[in-house]
Amino acid sequence: MTIHSPASLRAKNRRLDRRIMEINDVAAAMRGGAVLHLTYRPTPRWTLSPTGTEVSAAAAQILIENSNIVGVGDALFDGMPSQTYRWV
Repeated sequence: MTIHSPASLRAKNRRLDRRIMEINDVAAAMRGGAVLHLTYRPTPRWTLSPTGTEVSAAAAQILIENSNIVGVGDALFDGMPSQTYRWV
């Protein structure tokens, strides 16, 4: 069992705060009409249009689980998740 130091707990909390702020910022932009895109160049990359802002994969996964965010249905192959997500 590990005993966390105050410094390690502060660092962990800062990482979580940054992720929550990113999720809130992207959700607010999507409510305003922005669209979340998934591209494969050479690795999966999430971007927010029309600004082209990059979104982390962890934040995108949390966002697409939201019931207000739906896939448009443009999958690369059958049975794959959508590559474009919008706020409804």
